[in-house]
Amino acid sequence: MMYLDKRSKAILSELIWRDSSITVEEITKKFRISRRTVYYDLDKINDWLKSNGLEIVQYFRGKGYYIPEGEREKIAKKLEVADKWEYEYSADERLAWLAIYLLTRDRPLFLEDLSELIRVSRNTTIDDLKKLKKELEQYSLQLLSKRGEGYIVQGSEGDKRKAIVYYLSKLIPEPLDWHTFLSNTRALFSEERQKQTILSQELIQIQTILNECEQELNIQFADDTLNSLVLRFWLFGKRIVQGKEISMDPIEKEIINQTKEFQAAKIASKKLEQIYHVLLPEDEVYYLATHLLSAKVQYSAQTHEDDETRTLKLVAEKMVTDFQAFSCVSFSNKKEVEANLVLHLKPAFYRIKYGLKAENPLADQIKRKYKDVYLITKKVIHHFETLVGESVHDDEIALIAIHFGGWLKKEGLQPEKRKKAIIVCPSGIGTSTIFKTSIRWTIFNR
Repeated sequence: MMYLDKRSKAILSELIWRDSSITVEEITKKFRISRRTVYYDLDKINDWLKSNGLEIVQYFRGKGYYIPEGEREKIAKKLEVADKWEYEYSADERLAWLAIYLLTRDRPLFLEDLSELIRVSRNTTIDDLKKLKKELEQYSLQLLSKRGEGYIVQGSEGDKRKAIVYYLSKLIPEPLDWHTFLSNTRALFSEERQKQTILSQELIQIQTILNECEQELNIQFADDTLNSLVLRFWLFGKRIVQGKEISMDPIEKEIINQTKEFQAAKIASKKLEQIYHVLLPEDEVYYLATHLLSAKVQYSAQTHEDDETRTLKLVAEKMVTDFQAFSCVSFSNKKEVEANLVLHLKPAFYRIKYGLKAENPLADQIKRKYKDVYLITKKVIHHFETLVGESVHDDEIALIAIHFGGWLKKEGLQPEKRKKAIIVCPSGIGTSTIFKTSIRWTIFNR
């Protein structure tokens, strides 16, 4: 019996839930793969469909690929079974799903329920819950088991939402496929199968609202960030419907009120109310604004410059200057490098400020593959840490290292091999320190 891999399942799900056909070009763009890979995956999908007695994907000249309407429900049912029995969650995925289930539940969840949801034995589920309990303590949350209520998470709404953001970052598929994600989340809200289409439409509506926010702010979110925002807003909406509302600090609200992101959140909130079928409290609008502020941006044409942006510009200038000195390179367009760095620093500033930690799955790879760039970035990050008032997490440093690495590659530059030197002076430590400082000054001001 042949199985489909994640990407092939995602492409098949896209074909199932589209009302129209899709071209090869659209598939290559959406899933970031080559034309050859598209044809390879389509062959794999057709082989899987035939092996399950289902009709293969059809091609309509000039319009693209599609699945006949009468076959969609059959394939969807088969895919759901395949998802349940052909894919095993990793240990990290199990913990993340357990966290999401428990943080967004609308019904009691007992050990048997959780064991079935993450598809492992009771003993493995118990072990996972112990690990999750320890992880949740980092968010000031307690995982408890109560008679008649099952497993519950106790703590403030703000801390719970921080945890939701973090665990979502571990689960969002790349590229994102709403339908595959929803096949795992239906248990959260006791939804019947036929309501999956409605839930999918909600996500698409939220994505449209966020696209309008991009236009309002004259920016473009990074693809993974947009996907994350859609799911965050969707899950936050579910919690608001359950009467679980956020509370914002009055002083923070005064600061947020001055931003364009807050104005965009106000407009978006009116449209989100139609999806949630509930009025959004004022604090929730401010809270949504913090997520727009902390969202990673890949393009910005904003002309408005507030005090924070001006401060970040100074920080970026110092970081780039130091990076050049430590790496012994000189960027041909230093101002452009600095302006682009501000795009990275601004959302990072708000993520740290509001505790919206999201996992960077590439962090370990960056540390290994681009070790020198990462280490130099770690040396210059102190300018940014001074501004935010706390240490910057390795995942954030890795994101900034990507920025520097990208510019080095663009300009064909390579950091000089790191050299080590020993200062030996018979006059003592004081003289050695002065000599060391003199050398560093010469390097930085040559």
